[in-house]
Amino acid sequence: MSYLIGVDVGATTTTLAVGNDRGEVLQVASQFPTRSEQGPREVTQTIVEQAVATIHSLGGSIDDVAAVGLATPGPATVDGVLLKSPNLDPTKWDKFPIRAELERAFQDRRPGLGVRYLGDGQAAALGEFAIRGRSMKWEQAAAPTLSDETLPGEPNTMPKQHKAQRPTKRTTADERPPSERDCGIYEQHILRGETQQQVAAAHALSQQRVAQIAARVEARLAGHPEHPLAQSLRLRCARRWETLWDDLEKLARFMTGTPIRSVVFIEAEALMRLVNESIGKRREFRLADVDRLPFGNKIIAA
Repeated sequence: MSYLIGVDVGATTTTLAVGNDRGEVLQVASQFPTRSEQGPREVTQTIVEQAVATIHSLGGSIDDVAAVGLATPGPATVDGVLLKSPNLDPTKWDKFPIRAELERAFQDRRPGLGVRYLGDGQAAALGEFAIRGRSMKWEQAAAPTLSDETLPGEPNTMPKQHKAQRPTKRTTADERPPSERDCGIYEQHILRGETQQQVAAAHALSQQRVAQIAARVEARLAGHPEHPLAQSLRLRCARRWETLWDDLEKLARFMTGTPIRSVVFIEAEALMRLVNESIGKRREFRLADVDRLPFGNKIIAA
């Protein structure tokens, strides 16, 4: 079996995902600190070490890896040369060829291993499309987001045996409201902001298990809007965004004399609209469309 590695580099944390040549997501590893202040070359070495450890945990080796995908905050060139990203210190990261450097670091361990680059906005939209269109399989995907979405992936990107099929009904366990214990873990980690390490220690669980429980609770709450925790979440989110929005507006008016819109909302709404339109119209997903969306993560020709 061949493995495929996905790397999402953020300003504070980095995430690795491992899939296989059958279009299955095998593991999304726990986030680890990016430590971008140490400089890009140290970061690329850390990514390779984490990737090797993750593959070993699945019983494989770096020799079994067929390809690596890389996503970072933009803007950047099509070949993964970072430009002045607002999320990364430009004195260390501006014009850094992160795709080429990560490829070189991987090839020190596995000669010939290639790395392909996407902006993180493109990667987010492509991931939504692939999972919901069923050209990839991920057990953590919430059932409500997958119903009646049977569009296959882009042509020639997945084996023929993985053409879309009408979804089968999930087990009743997935349809039940989350348990009291899982809700408590979710509240600690997501709502109170305790780290995975703190929550894991309090409940004698692994950090990966805490992340899985949080994802499962979120998925189940989507199907149970009447659940007390779901109602509490809506109320807390509304209050949080009201406060944040007010603060952003005050800052923007002070600095520029004009109001602003929340970039978070613009990104989420624009990406989901693009994915929904692609699936709804049963057409292929075009990464170039992401660059026309109204936010800053652009892929720029060199």
